[in-house]
Amino acid sequence: MNSPSNTPPGWESLAPHWPNSWSSRFVDAAGLRWHVQVAGSGPTILLLHGTGAASFSWGELLPLLASRFTVVAPDLPGHGFTPAPDRDLLTLPGMARACGALLTSLDLSPVLAAGHSAGAAIIIRMALDNDPAPPQLVGLNPALLPPPALYRELIAPFMHRLATTRLVSAPAAALARRDGVIASLLRATQTSVTPGNRWLYEQMLGSEQRVHDVLTMMAGWSLTDLVADMPRLTVPLHLVAGTRDPWIALDDLRSLARRTPGCTLDTLPGGHLLHEEQPAAIARLLTESVERLSP
Repeated sequence: MNSPSNTPPGWESLAPHWPNSWSSRFVDAAGLRWHVQVAGSGPTILLLHGTGAASFSWGELLPLLASRFTVVAPDLPGHGFTPAPDRDLLTLPGMARACGALLTSLDLSPVLAAGHSAGAAIIIRMALDNDPAPPQLVGLNPALLPPPALYRELIAPFMHRLATTRLVSAPAAALARRDGVIASLLRATQTSVTPGNRWLYEQMLGSEQRVHDVLTMMAGWSLTDLVADMPRLTVPLHLVAGTRDPWIALDDLRSLARRTPGCTLDTLPGGHLLHEEQPAAIARLLTESVERLSP
């Protein structure tokens, strides 16, 4: 890990509570100062978290994989300890390009990329736009379905104005800091998370800057082009959905999987934060996926 003088404000106080902080480093790439965790040795697996989370979300999964693989788990732009000064870096194509630049800076080429929720959309965009693409993609409770037209045409532009003028960021962060708010949000995922991770979610969503970045990301996030491009995927895509996940419409996800070449879909018991609830099962699934690619 870099010296304290090179770390962003707040890291030193949270590092003792951040899972696997021994693997943390700070890397410059794509005009960003990234917080990224790199652990283990062997073939590389890339892990991308979802909206509002950070690398701590992989806390229990990362060491399970690091016993056999090199695991790369960054904080996405605008999340955790990777600030995003440029709003373009909070768009889907912008995040995909930035993650590709980070891998180039680290001189690592994943044999498998796995993403949770919005992270699944990013790895698919990376595979569509980058050459070469990771040989295999895994989407965990993937957020791939565009919102209704009413949201895209009316609500999203309004949210963008609120986010960029910070009219909502401060009150939202203050609300998140109140007792029980984050717990209620996590209950809505139908997932049981550790007390340590619950506390870290409170720290992330209690920050005005992070809430501002998350709202800006959500306001500019467009899945319509991604879904239209998915038939061009040239690498296998395996989707995994939690049977209790209230945020992902399973029937719609099945329909999308049928329309995407080389796409398979399985379910596991669990909620939206499936990788936090069942890290051992997800570790086995990712390991088996890599083994299928090997002679």
